[in-house]
Amino acid sequence: MTVSLEAEQVLKDIIDNEDTGNYWRNRFEKLNRKDDTILRGCFKELKEAGLISVTWADNIPYYLQVLKDGYSYERTKEMKEVNMSYKTTSAYDVFLSHANKDKLDFVDELNRSLEKLGVNIFYDKNSLEWGDNWKQRILDGVKKATFAIIVISENFFDREWTEKELNEFLTRQTSEGQKLILPIIHNISHDDLHDKYPEVGEIQVISSNSYSSDEIALLFAKQLIKRLKGR
Repeated sequence: MTVSLEAEQVLKDIIDNEDTGNYWRNRFEKLNRKDDTILRGCFKELKEAGLISVTWADNIPYYLQVLKDGYSYERTKEMKEVNMSYKTTSAYDVFLSHANKDKLDFVDELNRSLEKLGVNIFYDKNSLEWGDNWKQRILDGVKKATFAIIVISENFFDREWTEKELNEFLTRQTSEGQKLILPIIHNISHDDLHDKYPEVGEIQVISSNSYSSDEIALLFAKQLIKRLKGR
């Protein structure tokens, strides 16, 4: 699904001005007839593509909402732009650290949501090939990822390799002095996390019960774009 370049810019303007009360009223009131027609055409195009919902009153967008596909479209476009414009020494945008038992009910879906946005992922299920030294490949991925999404659950607790990955990322985050670990609690509470891993408990977390995989992927894309542009 693609829309015109003009409509893409309007979508970006809508997202950038979501909290600006009279932005669209003021913008429409200043347009000549030709530009007014073009802008209305862009709104129609975005609505028909399922990217926004819009209700008009007095020929002005009275109710305007960006839909989930609209945010995904914009983040995917931004990801492509930053990947073309900003060089990175990291082999992977993100490392998915998790317990194998959480693959089917959560991590597989999260991986698919990230892939849809064009994120370069180290996910053992897809990244390890026949004949690989799996321990070395995983440690290599740990070292070469810009971020680590760590899915922490009861299945994660006390597993040799999940805890090894976590400790490696904590060491990296401390030595590099910038955000690296993005924790997700999965079917456990914040108290459970803090009791088991006090150091991780001091990091802002999100819960898989509060966000869908697509929403988490969008949150991650925002973090990655911010990091790449800040290099």
